[in-house]
Amino acid sequence: MSGKLKYASMLYCRGQYDQAADMLNHCEGLLGPDVAHFCGCHGRSYYCLPDTFLRKGLITSTVEQWKTSSTSCVMFCKHELPCVPEYLQNEMYRTQTQKDRNERNELHKWMDRVVIECEPFLYYLQYLVYRQKGNLPRKQSARSQLIDYINHVLRKRLCDKAYGHMDTTFHMLAHCCELKNMPVKAWQFYQLSIYIYPTNNIAWVHLIRLFRKYLLRETKTDEQ
Repeated sequence: MSGKLKYASMLYCRGQYDQAADMLNHCEGLLGPDVAHFCGCHGRSYYCLPDTFLRKGLITSTVEQWKTSSTSCVMFCKHELPCVPEYLQNEMYRTQTQKDRNERNELHKWMDRVVIECEPFLYYLQYLVYRQKGNLPRKQSARSQLIDYINHVLRKRLCDKAYGHMDTTFHMLAHCCELKNMPVKAWQFYQLSIYIYPTNNIAWVHLIRLFRKYLLRETKTDEQ
């Protein structure tokens, strides 16, 4: 699915919204209760094996199950920037301060890329595509599914802090809020992202940008 989502992302960036919507609908059809999600990024590695996935393994070959019932993270390198929605390109520059650099090593090279789990990226792309197509119900549905995904993940992982790339997921939801002209909500989601991952997190930059864009503007308006 990760390859199909990268293709859909490329279609969106090229303005081919109908084709992107078709590919995203196809990807959504590949999701199901028996699909397991895996991430091997150093410091963010996790896996989620639903009971239905484990039961399916009793009657399905390992190769077939990996092909049809598992997903890995979507990863864009710097050479694929034209295929990445402009907002998400910021994720490649999450290392900003010396403290960030001190907490990185050669195993953290993924931090110089855009990395996100398949399911939230699917909903985010749907939101962007249907926003361009003017399809309000589908756009709102995509945002609701993204929120449901976050709530589900937090309930499952709150105990062991195994959040994967939840910071980027929060950023995508915050961007949806910004597009809806809800800066306060966006600010809250960026803060939640920082609460989970205080360093190597582009959310700090987004908070500064929001402060300059909205809060300073409101201050100037009040003064006038």
